[in-house]
Order: sequence, then C-alpha cells, then structure tokens
Amino acid sequence: MVKPGFKQTEIGVIPEDWDCREINSEIKEISMGPFGSDIPVSSFTSEGVPVLNGHSVSKVKLIDTFKNYVSEEKAKSLKKAVAQQGDIIVTHRGTIGQISYIPIGSRYKKYVISQSQFRVRLNEDSVNPHFVASYFLSPKGQSFLLEKKGHTGVPALAQPTTNFRKLCIPLPSLPEQDRIVNAFEDIDDLISLLEKQISKKKAIKQGATQELLTGKRRLPGFSENWQTIPLKKALSVGHGMSQHDVACPTGRYPILATGGVIGRANRYLWNAPSVLIGRKGTINKPKYMDKPFWSIDTLFYTKINEGYCPKFLYYVFCRIDWLSYNEASGVPSLSSKTIESIEVQVPDYREQCAIAGALTDIDTEIEALEQKSGKYRQVKQGMMQQLLTGKIRLV
Repeated sequence: MVKPGFKQTEIGVIPEDWDCREINSEIKEISMGPFGSDIPVSSFTSEGVPVLNGHSVSKVKLIDTFKNYVSEEKAKSLKKAVAQQGDIIVTHRGTIGQISYIPIGSRYKKYVISQSQFRVRLNEDSVNPHFVASYFLSPKGQSFLLEKKGHTGVPALAQPTTNFRKLCIPLPSLPEQDRIVNAFEDIDDLISLLEKQISKKKAIKQGATQELLTGKRRLPGFSENWQTIPLKKALSVGHGMSQHDVACPTGRYPILATGGVIGRANRYLWNAPSVLIGRKGTINKPKYMDKPFWSIDTLFYTKINEGYCPKFLYYVFCRIDWLSYNEASGVPSLSSKTIESIEVQVPDYREQCAIAGALTDIDTEIEALEQKSGKYRQVKQGMMQQLLTGKIRLV
C-alpha cells in the first residue's frame, strides 16, 4: 500500500508532487561520439579541445584532466561529437554505466566525446544535469540504464541513444533538484578532500619506502652497515594447499588466494607472521599476515627465519619487480627456488623492526583515511537512495 503523499509509478513510488517523466521530453540534443576513423591518433595534439576517455567520466562530475586534444578546426569538423558545459556524457560501450555531467565553470568550454560515448543536452529550465546524472548512477537508475545491455562480446548498450530517450526519471521541481545536488556536492567535497589526503600520504610513504629500504636515509640511532643476502637466508617458501578438506563457512581461519580471502577454514596451514606471494596468476601483489591462515595452492607463504623481521621483509617484497621474474609464457608464474634466490639488502634486526614500524605507522594513517572515505561513500549511497526517491525531502 502506498503511503499518503506518495504515488506509484513505472519507476517506483515517488512523492505526489514529483513527475515521472520520459527523459526524451527534456532532451534538447543527443548525439553519438565520432567513428574511430574520424578521430585517429594522428589527429591528437598537445593542446586545444580535450578528448574525453573512460577516466574522464568515472565520477558523477567530469574529471577535468586529459592526455589528448584536437585542434579547434578538427573539433569543428566533429560538431555533433562536441559537448559543452551542462551536458551529460554516457558511456555506451566498454565500461557501460558510466555517466557524468560537465559542470558550468569547468576548465574548458567544450570537449570532444569518444566513440564509446554519447552526449545529452537537457532543458536547463526544468532539469539539473547533476540531478539526472546522480539518478542514473543510483542502484535503481543503473538498473534502468543497463536494462538494454548486450550479453556477448564487448559490453555495450543496444541502440544507446534511442533507448536512453525512452528512460523515465523522477523529477521534483528545479529548486528541489538544486537542493538535492547541493547536498551531494557537500559530501563529495569531503570525499575529495580525503582522497587528496590519501594521495599525499601515499606519496610520502612511497618516498619513505624508497629511502628507508635502500639505506639512503637512516633512522636515528642506526649506523651499522647493511648486508646483501639471498632471500633464502631470511626465509623459506612454503606451498599452499587445496582448501577442500578444511573449508568451513563458520571456520576460524581465513582461506587466502592471490585475490584475498575466499572463504573460511576449520584449521590453519601456518600460524606465524608471514609474507605471501602468488605462485600463479597474480604474482606481483605481496600480502602480510600476522594471524593463523590457510593459503591455497596458487599462493606461496613464507616461514621467516630467526633474526629477520617479517613486516620488514613484506615491505622488501613490495619493492621487488615480481613480473620480471615470471617463469611462464602464459599465466604468470613463480617458483620457490626463484624467490629464495633473489638478493636483497638488509640491516640488522633492530633497524629492520624500526623501519617496519615507521612504514606501518604511515600505512595505519592511510587505512584510517580510506575507512573514513568509505564511510562517507556509504553515507552518500544512503542519501542517494533517500533523496532521489523523495523518501527524505529538503525544504
């Protein structure tokens, strides 16, 4: 039963004073991107009119940084593929479901869309493009947008512009649309600030890792010479095993694969701090575990020898170019013999622990910022669910 003040529509329950309107009624222009032959790589320049790509539309607001441009003259020849401030850009091939709006006051006045995109110009007197883009990025909006996707070959939307015109959207008054997107912008600003802080911390960590793990910078109180050793002096490589006999949904111990935790086990394979690295498949993403675990047969674990700090060795593993040690022509692979033969530089145990502690502190700060960013993103998802359906009104 529909609550008082709401009505049932083909896109769900919305407030009585909102419209359920076919987007076509609000479209002034809609146009596909150019054919690939119309914009060859040879036409790119170092400045001019920017050419959009998938990264450009990976967020609700256009990301205003670009690698490729075309001349003004070339842009004029691609007239239908030229977007402007206030337009919406939709990816119809490849990473389908991407949709962004170009804000008023963006860095450039016009942009050339790619062959995998189409542009939409809306009636600015009744529709806020940020509101429309936000709606189609919501779970419900995405389900409608992707309803006509193809199921073979490269992901693509069938008859993209034709079917987009037929989509319906919930439309409050323009002032209410503005209030809703202003609320989104406030939380987006917080998320953006956190992302900048995360990027800054990661840059600090990268610099610290480079200096501390090569001995270019020494922590206070340490001056002893470092040694060059094969990894087999610091550790031995253990082979993961099939999880079939230990898998248990309520098990106490994580089952690890190259991609992360894939289940639970009722017993562990190893119960001491360990550095793990892929044997086959993803061989360039080391992991660190300081609690009991089970690893499957595509993931090596290590038994750390006395006198060596496990967390320090993890950071050493993170600096190794593992793909250069790939031993297969097909699926990337490593052998325990190869791993143990790699030579690395190490200080004494005390300095190893001090370096690991310093880098762990930075990782902890990054993790805290990422968790905070994740919570804000969850809050925004909740806001989208409530505000874009009128369950919560901003007055």
